Amino acid sequence: MTGRVTSPVGSALVLVAANPAANLAQRVDAVRHYGHRALEVCDGVDAFAVATRHLPDVVVADLALPKITDRLTARLHADADTRDTPTILIRDASPGSTAQAFRPWYRRSIR
Repeated sequence: MTGRVTSPVGSALVLVAANPAANLAQRVDAVRHYGHRALEVCDGVDAFAVATRHLPDVVVADLALPKITDRLTARLHADADTRDTPTILIRDASPGSTAQAFRPWYRRSIR
């Protein structure tokens, strides 16, 4: 990405969990391009550990993330410190792919 876009609402801390490394780098670049700070991990176990340690504003994770992806949102929302953290699961990085946004009271698909 070229240039830097400053977020009008300030700098959020975004946990990016993706694998392979190319997906991780691409998503981290996008987060930073928009003026946010990024934490990087490659699997679900590390995602949960980093989320509970650093308390990000939002978690963005691959749906096919190694280890505990299928339980990552459940674990995050069961933990008192991370239960209100919005979580976005990305199914595929190709054009037209979908993502799922999860909050304790809110869930919808984003295209």
